[in-house]
Formats: sequence, C-alpha cells, structure tokens
Amino acid sequence: MAALILYLLVMSSIQTLQMLNMAAVFASGDLLLARQLTGSGFHRNLETLLTLPESIILQHKSPECSLLLFETLPPGAYADPFQINSLKPFGGPQVLFDRIVNIEAAEFSSKPHELFIFLSLYKHVAAERSSEKTLEVSLPIHARYHKPSVDAKISHSFVTILPPGLYSNCTPSDAADTIMAPCDVNNSSMCLWTHLPYKSNFPVVQLSVPVGQQSDIPLVVVATLFITVTVCAVLVRFLWTSQQETHNKHL
Repeated sequence: MAALILYLLVMSSIQTLQMLNMAAVFASGDLLLARQLTGSGFHRNLETLLTLPESIILQHKSPECSLLLFETLPPGAYADPFQINSLKPFGGPQVLFDRIVNIEAAEFSSKPHELFIFLSLYKHVAAERSSEKTLEVSLPIHARYHKPSVDAKISHSFVTILPPGLYSNCTPSDAADTIMAPCDVNNSSMCLWTHLPYKSNFPVVQLSVPVGQQSDIPLVVVATLFITVTVCAVLVRFLWTSQQETHNKHL
C-alpha cells in the first residue's frame, strides 16, 4: 500500500512538471493540451490546461465565440451534476450533461456519460497580454465502487479517462471535421462545432480505485448482521426500560 501511494505521488509530481514545461516540448504555434488528476481517494479533480496560439485567440475575440471540451467519463467514474451546478456561480466550469447521472450506482451497473464543457475566451483574452494564452479547466470527478476482486493480490482497479475532444464555433473547416452539439450550457439550440486538433504529451489519465476482496464477503455479512441485531436489541431494551419508568411514575 505504501509503495502504491509513493508511486502515485511521484507520478503526480512528474505530470505537474510536464504541464509546466509542455510549452518547451512543442512549437510555440501549436495548440497544446495537458492533463492531470489532483486529489486523492475516490474524489479527484480532472485538471485540463490549454495553451492557445495567437491564431486561435484572434478567432475568438467575439463574445459569441466559444470552445467546447467534449469529455467522456467511463463507467468507473462520474461527475456530480449537483456539485457542478453549485460551483457555477463561483466561476466553476459550465458543464452540460448528456443524461441523468446516478451517483449511487456501482461501476458494474453504470454506463459512460458525456459532458459538454463550454469555454468562453472573450473575457479571458481581454485580461491577458501575452501572445499565447493558457486556459485551465478543473472538473470535480468521483470514482464508483467496483466489484470485489477474486484475486487476493489485486487491491486496486484502474479507471482510464481518454483524451477529450476540442471544438470551436468560430473556426471554419470542412464538413468532415464538424459535429452538431448544443450551442451553450442552456441546451436551447444546436450549433455546428469544428474540431480543433491539438498536441499533448500525456492526454490519457488513470484513476486508481481500491477494491474489496470477495473472500471477505462472508465475514462482512456476518459482522453486519451481528452489529444490526445488537443495535436493535439495545434500542428495544432502552425503549422498554423508558416505558416502564414512565408507567411507574404514574402509579
């Protein structure tokens, strides 16, 4: 366990350094995307850092121009719509879900769900002065419970989050590079979005999730039943004793 924690800390540090030095890896005119997971346990933040070249910035100076980050979360992870909506008034991401998300479901009974994350560059670009802008998106995500493992040597399962799609509503392109998607987070109409290719040195991220052991199921069931029966017995005795004391006072 200690070795796994140390490994995850080292990998997180390496990814952070890679994100900071990514601009030096590719040409300065490239559209760059860097990804990492922060936090620990079942509750993480999926951090996406976009480095925008001047050509993209010039195309998105109008308030009507936006970028669309299209995320697909696998069955082993989910984003909580209630949490996301509560963060919007405080500058949180503008996220539209493709379906109702059951936050209580386990991994083996869940399906992938898609997120439309809308990014407006108008105010951000006006506040920056350099020729290249960076735009960071922090998305809270959570791991789902997995089936217990039949192999005692397997204590963790890995959830893989694939690279997102990046689109623009102000970049001309061929029809083959376009999709129809909601125009904004209100989902009031559909718009044509153009795919924007980007470069990334680590677009795929993995989430390590602890799993139980199937051999422990009988012990867990017996312990749960014992605790439940004991607590019920204590409550019944307490209620009976209280009732008797009340009855004796009235005599």
